[in-house]
Amino acid sequence: MPKVTYLFGAGASANCLPIVRDIPDRLNKFREFLVHGGNKREKIFENIPGNPALSQAKDWLIKEVASLIEKCRIHASIDTYAKKLFITQSDREYESLKAILTCFFLYEQCRKNFGGMFDADLVRSRFRGGDELLHGEIAL
Repeated sequence: MPKVTYLFGAGASANCLPIVRDIPDRLNKFREFLVHGGNKREKIFENIPGNPALSQAKDWLIKEVASLIEKCRIHASIDTYAKKLFITQSDREYESLKAILTCFFLYEQCRKNFGGMFDADLVRSRFRGGDELLHGEIAL
């Protein structure tokens, strides 16, 4: 019998990550944060003497986020753009998109309360006593 994995969480990130239609606006806020920074504690790209790589990384990320905002305007959604890159085997652009979205999602998660993000732990704990019924075939 094949193993089955259930992914609980449709909507689990709703209070932490923007929905698809809000991504272009939130990407713009992310770009503004990268350009202008927040308060002293939030500045992730402080000028570090002798570290030009950090400045280059910041410049690259700002440029790529701005480009991604434009791609969101051209395509029906960020998902559509990602699918296009995948289907056309645009591997470099696809990997770049994943890296940018990873940074963006981390930013979004850190700026909000993590509130219900860990309810899955509660669900998992409910099934701990019933592992003998699951026979290791279902992963939560």
